[in-house]
Amino acid sequence: EIHLLLIITISIEKKAMQRIEKEFKDMTSKDSLYIIGRDWNELFKWNAMIKGPDGTPYADGIFSINIKFPINYTFSAPKFTFKTLIYHPNINFEGSICLDILKDKWTPPLMVEKV
Repeated sequence: EIHLLLIITISIEKKAMQRIEKEFKDMTSKDSLYIIGRDWNELFKWNAMIKGPDGTPYADGIFSINIKFPINYTFSAPKFTFKTLIYHPNINFEGSICLDILKDKWTPPLMVEKV
């Protein structure tokens, strides 16, 4: 049983790595609000900068965000944490984003760039 569980875990982690790699390539190969950086030894952690959307109070701003993917990504949501202080009703004082799609409403078709 332990051997089978290990194989399943490795398979899930491999699928997560493939998806994370695809999303990374998609987000760095086109005009995106995100500027992504990562440590090649830490594929499950991204350091991102996001440009404030035009036409909002955040326009012209650059905001630093850490993104951490769970081992079972896409079945569980990544965790986004703003490192730049920001006042927004969906961001708590620790920088965590409080959205249902990043909790119980997350589904595998969702992607980081769409959040």
